Amino acid sequence: MEQIRHIENGIPQEAQLLIANFLAQEEQRTVEVSSKRPKNLNTSLRIVPMTVRQIERYARAKGFEVSTGNGRHGKHLEALCCGSSNPLPDHGGRAISFGVQRTIEQFIKRHQNCAA
Repeated sequence: MEQIRHIENGIPQEAQLLIANFLAQEEQRTVEVSSKRPKNLNTSLRIVPMTVRQIERYARAKGFEVSTGNGRHGKHLEALCCGSSNPLPDHGGRAISFGVQRTIEQFIKRHQNCAA
């Protein structure tokens, strides 16, 4: 018969080593996963719904111009250095949708270097 190694707390030493190795591997996986996660997904615009006036204030602070125009969207966000513009839908003070808000934020990020 095989000789049973030293038993501590009712668990054989081989099993204790396996458990310790498993716990160390799980801790390493946890560290790897947490390091891959982005720290803050939305650093510029808030996640809550915003009105057009709030977005206008944010864009002006970043160096963009807001101009009025004709048509369905009367306001446009303009990056003066490159002549690009993005429509700002005005819903009479109501919040705009997250998709539109995200599109405007992407426009601001793309043209922020030339506007400032």
